[in-house]
Amino acid sequence: MSGSSLWQQAETGELPDHQFIDKHTIQMISQALCDLPQEWGRESCFVHLGVPDEILRRFDDIRSAYSDARIAAGIHGSRHATRVAVFSFWLAKGAEVPLQQALVFAALYHDSRRQNDRRDLGHGSRAAEAFRLGLCGFSTNDLNVEQKEIVDQAMRFHDVDWHEIPDNYRHRIDIRLFKAADALDRYRLPKRKWWPDPAMLKHQPAISLLPSAAVLMCLHEAYAISGVEEIAALTQASNQSRALNGSSLIETMQVVTEKVKALLD
Repeated sequence: MSGSSLWQQAETGELPDHQFIDKHTIQMISQALCDLPQEWGRESCFVHLGVPDEILRRFDDIRSAYSDARIAAGIHGSRHATRVAVFSFWLAKGAEVPLQQALVFAALYHDSRRQNDRRDLGHGSRAAEAFRLGLCGFSTNDLNVEQKEIVDQAMRFHDVDWHEIPDNYRHRIDIRLFKAADALDRYRLPKRKWWPDPAMLKHQPAISLLPSAAVLMCLHEAYAISGVEEIAALTQASNQSRALNGSSLIETMQVVTEKVKALLD
């Protein structure tokens, strides 16, 4: 379907192996998100999630980690990995620092061995094996043995259905937290039925971050598609999100939709 947007390709069931978020798709996503304050809670207020400097500093590491440049630029690429790192950071806040550091690292690398943007079962295990062999493209010297084990298991199970994860791993906080962080970025997917289902999130605190995740994704992708360099796009998205802190969710999504339109028209 040459010339069709990702959103249109999803509607017709003709998604390609390599998928890239485009102008029409992010506009359609932002408009569809305006319906979600009903699901999130009409009376709730928007909460801004800041982007830690340590994640911005590792952006070059994220890009170098991918074995396929098409994946790095696509829907499971560096922008997705960066946001999952942000969500991992905040979900693990209050937990032990080694856990937080390990999950941020896992986020940066978890999709780096994908071969396509479809289901691609086993890409988590491939990433974990490459990590164990020291093939991730950047230094892991700042991780201790315990943290390396957390990184390995978080990546290995992030693409595995819950019922297929061994019992001794299924209830671990690092596994539950990381799968939730990855799921929070599903609002970028070009079909609403693929977006996060609160009932399926196994880490309850993640539910409160759904609006924050949707807003950061929408603004980040819109700035990047408009031509802003990726680190600057994330920084500007975060700044825009900060300005909305405390606003009603209805107002927040209206402002985000208008901003996306202004950036891409």
